[in-house]
Amino acid sequence: MKLFFAISIILILFSSCKPKVIEDYSTPEATLNTFISATEQWDTEVLVRCMDNDEMASIRRLKIDKEIITSLYSNSKYKFFRKTDSTASFVLIGKEKGGLLFLKEDGNWKIVSYQNSVVNPFN
Repeated sequence: MKLFFAISIILILFSSCKPKVIEDYSTPEATLNTFISATEQWDTEVLVRCMDNDEMASIRRLKIDKEIITSLYSNSKYKFFRKTDSTASFVLIGKEKGGLLFLKEDGNWKIVSYQNSVVNPFN
């Protein structure tokens, strides 16, 4: 009986654990992949670290709905269409949204905006 109880507790603990988001802000692609992974797992701590501080403050102010963000970014494919040494813009394929701009800040890339309407420049 004790063995059954111990195994049950272990299974409950492991079933409630979600994989940790691997954070990488070294490139625009890496930052966007981190953001997408954090969205899929709804890891708000990582989402905050992906974004520029001013943008995060506006998210709190607007109280953006989790469903809006997850519907845009979960399992999304993207393509960059404008990149410089300090900025990058992209479109979410098939969603006409994106316009995600990255600003290199202390060697890390941060999200400045993430759900702008974008006309797909690849069509």
